[in-house]
Amino acid sequence: MTTTNHNGRYRIPVLVLLTLALCCGAFAASRGRDHAERSGNEERSQAAPADSAPVSLYGDSGLWGLRSASGRMLIEPEWYSLRMMSDSVLIARRGGGENDRFGLLGINGDLIVPLIYTSFHQIADDIWAAEITEGSRERYHLYHGDGTRWQDASWDTCTYENDLLTLTAGHNVFKYAVEGGRLRRERWYSEHAVGLHNVRMEFDAGALRSCPEDEVLLSLGNAAADYLSYLFLTGEAPDSALLTAENPAELKVGYRYRNCTLAAADVSRLKLLQTGGYPTYLMQLQVTYKRNHAEGKPEVVNTAMYLTVSRNAAGAYTYSGFTDTQMAAVSAAVPT
Repeated sequence: MTTTNHNGRYRIPVLVLLTLALCCGAFAASRGRDHAERSGNEERSQAAPADSAPVSLYGDSGLWGLRSASGRMLIEPEWYSLRMMSDSVLIARRGGGENDRFGLLGINGDLIVPLIYTSFHQIADDIWAAEITEGSRERYHLYHGDGTRWQDASWDTCTYENDLLTLTAGHNVFKYAVEGGRLRRERWYSEHAVGLHNVRMEFDAGALRSCPEDEVLLSLGNAAADYLSYLFLTGEAPDSALLTAENPAELKVGYRYRNCTLAAADVSRLKLLQTGGYPTYLMQLQVTYKRNHAEGKPEVVNTAMYLTVSRNAAGAYTYSGFTDTQMAAVSAAVPT
C-alpha cells in the first residue's frame, strides 16, 4: 500500500512564497530608507544656508555680527542691530538706546555712512529712504543698495505709488519713474520766493526731456526769482560780476518798476541757447504786476519777460539779457 505524504507536497511552494515575501520586505525597507534619506537631505538643504551664500548674520549674546560662508568672522558680534541692505552693504545700529542711530557698513566692517539716521526703509527696488531728525524736523535722503546716494538733496517726504516716486520739499513736488537704475522725471513743480510771491516752474514729462538736470533747473528758478526781486522789491541791481551782457545797462532797468508790485510769475518755457562752452538758457516768464498810480485804481499789466542766464566757470549764474515785451511795446509807441 502506498502512503501519500501531503506535507511534502506543499513544502516547496511554501518555501517559495516565504522567499518572495522576504525579498519584497527587504525591497520595501530599502525603498523606505532611500526615501527617508532623500527627505532628510532636502530638509537639511532648505534649513541650512547654501554654500554659495557669500555671508550670513551671526548672533551671540543678543548682539550681531557677520561671517562668510566658510565660517570666517567678517564683523564681530558687537552690533545691536544688523540687516542686509544688499550683498555688500548692511544697515547697522550700535545700541538700542533712544539716541542710537543707523548707518551703513560694508561687509568688510568699514563704515560707509555715519550712524546719523533714525531709520532706513526700502520704498522701491534699489531705493532706500533714510530718515534724519534734527530738532523736531524730519528729512529724508535716498540711497542705492550699494550705499551711494541717489541725490544730494534732502526731502520732506518720499513715497512710491503707482510706479512713481514722489519727493517733496516745502511746496515743491517732483515725480519720477524708476527706470534702469535711474530716475526719469515725470512732473516738476517748484516755487522760488520773490518777497511774498513766487516764481513758479511747472513742467510735464515732455517738457522735462529738454530741460537741464534738477540742480541746474532749481538754480535757474532761483536766478529768475533774484532778478524779479531786484525789479519789484529791492531796486538793487545784481553784482556787476553777474552782469555779462555787452551792455549791462540793458539789465539795470529796475527804475522802470519803481511804482510796481509783483502779482504772479511763471516760467513757461526754457531753452538752451548754446551747447558748446558754458551753457546759456533763455527763460520765458509770464508775469502779472500792478502799476500803482498816485491817483486811481492800479493798472494791471500782463506781460511776457525773457531773461537770459548763463552758468560761468565758477558755477555761478549770470545775466546776459532781459526783455519785457509789454514795456518794449510801450517804449516803441512813444515818439522820439
